[in-house]
Formats: sequence, structure tokens, C-alpha cells
Amino acid sequence: MEVANATAKDNTVTVIGMEKVPLERVLGEKVGAGLQKGLEGNGVKFYMSAGVDKAEPSASDPSKVGSVHLKDGTKLEADLVILGVGVAPATEFLQDNKVLRLEKDGSIQTDEHYSVTGLKDVYAVGDIATFPYHGPGGEGKYTRIEHWDVAQNAGRTVASHIISASVKQEVSIPVFWSALTAQLRYCGNTAGGWDDVVIQGNVEENSFAAYYCKGDTVVAMASMGQDPAMVQSAELMRLGKMPSKAEFEKGLDVRTVGPLEA
Repeated sequence: MEVANATAKDNTVTVIGMEKVPLERVLGEKVGAGLQKGLEGNGVKFYMSAGVDKAEPSASDPSKVGSVHLKDGTKLEADLVILGVGVAPATEFLQDNKVLRLEKDGSIQTDEHYSVTGLKDVYAVGDIATFPYHGPGGEGKYTRIEHWDVAQNAGRTVASHIISASVKQEVSIPVFWSALTAQLRYCGNTAGGWDDVVIQGNVEENSFAAYYCKGDTVVAMASMGQDPAMVQSAELMRLGKMPSKAEFEKGLDVRTVGPLEA
């Protein structure tokens, strides 16, 4: 999506996705549809709920791609194909390790200090670490999060724990951002699931705040053009003071909540 947005001005760009709308799994259908419309306004074409059957080489240069065929028979001419299929933990070298058990996804289970389960003085951080998440709605569910800020904060946690095991571990709220038609900012985590989203503003106009809720608890939020709504939300989540779904449904602007104190 970021590459599509960055290159659409001077190129013919097509996005193929298996979901109904882009980023539906993370942001939901309403927000995803709004982001899609914004990118379409910049010239990006979308084929959603689609699957790729094959890619064929160029007739003029077989060493390069020439077209992509979808499972419904659609043929798309192409000079370049970028596959966004995700990554997996590079932990294959540990599969036969007798003192370490890998999770089903290849990650390594740790405690809240990122100390590897069952091993002393061994830590794991970053994309390979599955740890108990204690943010809103997390309830200690073991979670693996692929955000660089999570890895960065994990490093701080490990350093503090090595210096003093008695140091209390503070809750850290994951954040990420993405350059689409505008800066998308996100905080929280939906590992425990979410069942509704409260949207304030207009997604298609790149000015909104979306609150992802499980019951009356806000477990994550995404925003565009509403700074510093995301930063404010992340701090409220960290302090355990995030307003409820009902309050946002009544129109509460998270930026007006405060002052924030532990």
C-alpha cells in the first residue's frame, strides 16, 4: 500500500488483495474502504477479493515479468511485481534445540521481561518474541507483534531487567504508522479480538479517529489528520485511563482528556 501510494503519480499501479478492502483484517471494512477510495483518487487500481493464479514472463525479455493472471481469468500487464506476503521468524536453526520449544509460528515464548521461558539469562526481542500482552483487552494473552517500536521498547525492558530484576515492568502500548494518502497512526493491539469500531470524522477526507472496541473497552485506535489523538490514546491506554466505547459514541474527543497522570 505504501509503495502503491508513493509510485502512483508517475506509474500505472494495481493492488491485488484477498480481502474485501485493503487492510481489512487490521483496520476493518469501513476504514479500509475509505483508504481504498483515497488511493483510487491518486490513480491506484484495485482488484480485491482476488487471487493470483500465475505470473508470465515478458515476450520481449523472458527474464522479466510480463503479466499477472488472476484466478478469475483477468490478465494484468506488468513491468514489475512486488509481493507483500509477510515474513516468518528466522528460527529454523533452533528447531532441533532440546532445551528450547518454538511456538507454532516459529516464535520464541518469553515472559513480560522477554526472558525466554525455561531458560535463565536468555532473552528474545523483536519479531521472534511471543510475550504476554497487558494492554487494554490483552489480559496477558501471548502475542507476537511485528512493529519496530515494540522491539525498541523490548530492548529497554531487557536492559532494565538485567540491571535489576526487581524493577517493575511498565505496560508498553504498541504503535505504528504508515504513509498512505496521509499519515495513518495506530496504537494498541487487537490480539484478543474486537467486535465494533467507533469512527469520528471522515475516513475519505483523511480526517478521522477510529476506536476499535471489545465490548465497552477500547483496545486499539487509528487516526489520520487528528494529531495528537493517537499519542494521547497510547498514553491513556498505558495508564489504564482510556475512555470507554460509550464515551466515544457520545462524541468525546480524546484530545480533550487530561491532564494525564500515573
